Amino acid sequence: MAKQGTPEFYRTEATRLALLALDATDPSTRLQILEIAASLKRLADYVASNRGQVMTFAPRERERQSA
Repeated sequence: MAKQGTPEFYRTEATRLALLALDATDPSTRLQILEIAASLKRLADYVASNRGQVMTFAPRERERQSA
């Protein structure tokens, strides 16, 4: 399994969700799942273009930085 936060991780999750969308019987649910998968694909491209240098913060760290 790819390390979380890497382009490979996001691409794997996007593929997994796209496959799950195939099983969705409700068209709106299928669309929502595919939109999330597309967002993960864009995130993978973004992370790859920034050489994995995307900052992630735990909720408490985010609160401290905004204060």
